[in-house]
Amino acid sequence: MSTTSTDTAHSSSQRKSVLARLLLALAFVAALLVPAAWAAYYFWPRTIVYVPKTALPVPVWKESRLQLLASAGHLLADVGVYNDELTGYLYFEYFRSLKPIESSNVLLTATETQSGTVYRVYLLVDNDLLTAIPYLTNLQAQRLISAFEVIQANSYRVRYAEAQTNLFIAAYERPIRTKLRSIPRAELTSNVARFILFKAKTDRRVRQQLQPGPPDLSRGEARDLAADIIAVADFYDLPLEFFLGIGAMENN
Repeated sequence: MSTTSTDTAHSSSQRKSVLARLLLALAFVAALLVPAAWAAYYFWPRTIVYVPKTALPVPVWKESRLQLLASAGHLLADVGVYNDELTGYLYFEYFRSLKPIESSNVLLTATETQSGTVYRVYLLVDNDLLTAIPYLTNLQAQRLISAFEVIQANSYRVRYAEAQTNLFIAAYERPIRTKLRSIPRAELTSNVARFILFKAKTDRRVRQQLQPGPPDLSRGEARDLAADIIAVADFYDLPLEFFLGIGAMENN
């Protein structure tokens, strides 16, 4: 009876020892397999699928004719770059007033740079280079725009430019509370000079090269003329807007 119990205990001890060794072996194998599997997953050669986003226009046969569509979805024409807000907005309104241009397609944006804020006027043109380029070239031939650069733009960029444009329009359409006479003389002279330069450059006689036409104005001459207009308005105690309105109508 005693011998049987001893044998049973010995057999059970052997089974536990074998099981422990088996578990230890499995743990060792697992310790080797996990790093090997990790290395195989990260370093095993794979096929790289690369689809380049081309900036080239996409030819499409549509409406019984060939069209060259912008791969980004939209075409913008950069038609003016200005270093001050007043000049930028004046040209923005000028482009919106031209009959060959749809006013809703004129966009005004502001971009911060290291040298200051830059204001750009864009025209949103048809997404077809075969029609957009001749349209812009015709505007340039009529001297309605001096130059242009066509840019591909995605929907986000167009929506952002439209949002900036609406912000400028809302700001400039607010009721005017500050009188021109309350503006410091140096700032007033500078702004009037910018207005005079703008009206001189957009004069129909200048654009269409009609003779006799007004001479080109330099910045210095425009500033001197602005100072004279302000002095005359002060001397006769007349609103400065009166003189600026006459100048605006004379070359429109």
